[in-house]
Amino acid sequence: MPIDSRESDIIADEFDNRGGNLVIEDLSPFSSYMCYVLAYTSRGISPSSELVYFKMLEDVPSVAPTFTLSSNSPNIILIYWESIPSENRNGIIVSYKIFYRNEATTEQSVVELDSNLNYYLLNNLDGNTLYHIAMSASTNVGEGVKSEWSSRTTAANPDPTIPNAPVMELVQVNSSTVKVHWSMQLGNVSSPITGFKLYYASAKNEEHRTGPVMLPSNAMMYVLSGLSPSTRYFVELLAYNQIGDGRDATGYVETSDLSEGPVDKILPVPPYPNINNIVPLNSTAIYLSWDKPQTMLTIVCYTLRVTPLYTANATMVRRETSNLRQYVLNSLKPFTRYLIAIKAHTPTTESRFSLDESVDTPQDKPWSAPVNVLVKEHSTHSVVIQWSPPDLPNGIITRYIILYNVNTTLPEDLWDKDEKEGTVTKSIINNLQLGYEYYFVMKASTKVGEGPATAPIPFKMPGSYSYDINTEHPTVISSTISSFLINSSMDMIRPVSIKLGMKIPDGAN
Repeated sequence: MPIDSRESDIIADEFDNRGGNLVIEDLSPFSSYMCYVLAYTSRGISPSSELVYFKMLEDVPSVAPTFTLSSNSPNIILIYWESIPSENRNGIIVSYKIFYRNEATTEQSVVELDSNLNYYLLNNLDGNTLYHIAMSASTNVGEGVKSEWSSRTTAANPDPTIPNAPVMELVQVNSSTVKVHWSMQLGNVSSPITGFKLYYASAKNEEHRTGPVMLPSNAMMYVLSGLSPSTRYFVELLAYNQIGDGRDATGYVETSDLSEGPVDKILPVPPYPNINNIVPLNSTAIYLSWDKPQTMLTIVCYTLRVTPLYTANATMVRRETSNLRQYVLNSLKPFTRYLIAIKAHTPTTESRFSLDESVDTPQDKPWSAPVNVLVKEHSTHSVVIQWSPPDLPNGIITRYIILYNVNTTLPEDLWDKDEKEGTVTKSIINNLQLGYEYYFVMKASTKVGEGPATAPIPFKMPGSYSYDINTEHPTVISSTISSFLINSSMDMIRPVSIKLGMKIPDGAN
């Protein structure tokens, strides 16, 4: 068969022989090649043999993963990494290793992980401590090179010198009065409490607070008066000392209607948690962590609210529950902006949701092929193809790939290819042979990579055409990691020389 002009020769060696062997070395591990043989006689050059398609054996990865470190907690470091580029994998990645040690020791710990992960949480670390971390990847052949050490200092433990948050209770007295009760845990800080600061505001306008109302250190109750009836109020209380302001307690209370009398005590409400870290791990997963609310109340769990931006469908809003102060959100949509908020639960009450934090999931390969693909005759030697973008693009389509051939059994690397920019939805394929039935396949690609292909679409060109050639085939004797042995035995007029051509198909790994 004719050699595809879109491919370039990697090796072109000539040798005089009736038939012989040739060892080709310095090939790339786990890479696909195709080769052919030409015979030269005194009458000229023979047709090329059939292409032999083969793949080299695996080797260990030639580079280590590129990773990033993040720590917003005294006891945790988040490690997340990118896939090793295909040209450096030298095989199928089957596992990763993480090596880590702190600055005070030379003894390292090792964690081995499955290849389907691209993040890991190192737990039970010491606060405000420098850790050194390295990574490697392995194929079935063995472990590749180890990365250079990267360093990260864990977050400091909470400041023990400032007061904790009070335990606060809000009691509705009547339509214009609310009582604020609180208590403190004794001996919780090194410096004694100087006093308390009280703030309050309408819940509809929290940023315009009244206060601070300065209260002495022995105060345990304060009456808010002159409030509006049937109005929801936000109340914030904190203790302070010579070091500074302590952690605050917040809550909400609603005054009664003018016609109502005193009501029962309102249970204390914890403040909402603050999100301190959001990291997209891949196109469908996000890691986040948050601070424990500064309160003496017992927090039993947290609720996460996850909302795709611009959605009007309430069923698209997810709620997840976590007993820890970190969580990995999975099964998200690629290339989507999400709003995330968190609230805390005590055994009897719950906080309001925190302010929304936004995060974008990265792009991914398309999850579906182009749709509405239509092939029509354009001329006696060309067709026109039209299509629509995939239903699940997962990003910005950068290009469309059109593959076509008369033989669907050939590997994809041996099909003819045409590419169009991502904004184009029409292409004309020229130089097709009369009478041949061609098969057309389409794929879409983002900057991340190509998506799945359509099923082959047949199209019969008008007219008739025949071409017949009888050639000998090269025979693969053996292949190793980086060499390939080929045997050529040509039963024809004695050749003056034999030419071996070898090619790397487009897009082969």
